[in-house]
Amino acid sequence: MLRTPGPALLAISLACVATASAQCPDALPIDVGSPCAAAAGGYVIVAGGAGSAQLDQAALYELASGTWSSAPLSFDRGGSAATAAGARAFVAGGGYSTAFGQLACVPNVDVFDSASGMWSAGSLSVGRAFLAATSVGGVALFGGGVTSSTPPFPPSAVVDLYDTGSGTWSTASLSSPRAWLAATSASGRAYFAGGADTSGGPYTPSAVVDVYDVSTGLWSTTGLSQPRYFLAATSLGSLVLFAGGSTWTGSAFLPSDVVDVLDTTTGLWSVAHLSVPRHSLAAATVGGRAFFAGGDDGSGPTDVVDVFDGTSWSTLTLTSARRSLAAASAGGEALLAGGVGLVGGVETSVRDVDHVLAGFPVSYCFGDGGGTPCPCGNPGGAERGCANSTGAGARLLGTGCTSLASDGLRLALDGAPGGQPALLFAGRNAVNGGAGASFGDGLRCAGGAVQRLGVLATDAGGAASWGPGLGSAHGWSAGDTLRLQAWYRDPAGPCGSAFNLSNGVELALAP
Repeated sequence: MLRTPGPALLAISLACVATASAQCPDALPIDVGSPCAAAAGGYVIVAGGAGSAQLDQAALYELASGTWSSAPLSFDRGGSAATAAGARAFVAGGGYSTAFGQLACVPNVDVFDSASGMWSAGSLSVGRAFLAATSVGGVALFGGGVTSSTPPFPPSAVVDLYDTGSGTWSTASLSSPRAWLAATSASGRAYFAGGADTSGGPYTPSAVVDVYDVSTGLWSTTGLSQPRYFLAATSLGSLVLFAGGSTWTGSAFLPSDVVDVLDTTTGLWSVAHLSVPRHSLAAATVGGRAFFAGGDDGSGPTDVVDVFDGTSWSTLTLTSARRSLAAASAGGEALLAGGVGLVGGVETSVRDVDHVLAGFPVSYCFGDGGGTPCPCGNPGGAERGCANSTGAGARLLGTGCTSLASDGLRLALDGAPGGQPALLFAGRNAVNGGAGASFGDGLRCAGGAVQRLGVLATDAGGAASWGPGLGSAHGWSAGDTLRLQAWYRDPAGPCGSAFNLSNGVELALAP
């Protein structure tokens, strides 16, 4: 399917940096199917999936030790929602299929107290599945969903609110009943966006956004640019973002690439676009970037991760293609966990987890004419260094995990002349504020306390690769921010200096 650009209501740059992999790869200790996730007090809880044999358990990840464990839930169910408020994480609602083909929804709320490590139980006012959850100002909110019924499943407008300060529950209502909606919070407000009216066939996507102001206790409404459900939501500073989903054309459901962005300081909306239209994706924010991971592009699960830093977009990839995964962030990392992937051509729940660290590799300092000019009018193209004798620029990509414990970082060069020496080096500074300075036939992007990381000969196609093991070999420390670049010979280069450089790569090292 071709993407159809939508109108931009505010100026948001869509300049992209190069593609890399997201992962520090990991695996869940149990199969939780298509889960929900929340983070509280140094733990991430992944639970309440669908299509799994272990829906009566939750997987717990402890950030301090980097280890997984599991714990029993109060009831075996899927289609739950999760959020955290204070030191507690909540896994709420869900349902199970009966022997008569009905969906039986439950009100169970499992509460994990990260301070004590103990679980307790609560209850929603109405049992329901496929609801959404978020928290704001010490209040956890659980909104919408479907109630117990035979198909079509009637939607609910109920919002259950739990005040962690008083330990009390109360209820409110969305402006319209709907399920498969998305929720997030920012600037003292909780947002419940999109979803579908499931009371008749076909399901009718919604553009409604219900807004709860925790300081006043009042509700209001606004709207998305496109009605859709199975979307994902997260916040980035004062921005709230609602991405992807499934929309109805009048004759078919199609995945969407729309990202609705609300600036909560101005109240103004803008529209951006994912690199691939998809529904059933997950969203989380870490390190000043919002991540929109996986999903279904209409032909099956995808491994695409779109990344937004508040100004520009880039892409990463998951370790495996999957939809209906869960995402949560804590302690400088985001976990993209579980979901449904293709195993032997059959859709199957998977245990894959990608840890995205706040300092993941980002490319910068391009010889594309957008910053410092290349030395002899030799731009090398998007996301590359200045042009060399091949007619294009060389590209350096950082992939793998920036954790020193795994020491799995790799730097890959392509687009250089074949059969020539190439030096990978690292510095602590971004030259000229990251725009680079003229040097040979290219731009010097990295400097300050320079380390030589190794010389390799490029292969016939002009490629070379360094790592893993770079951290242990060169004495790097957790917390270091590095800028890396490749410097290579080019005897027939356009400017006559016989050498050139790639773009730069910036990353921050984690323990």
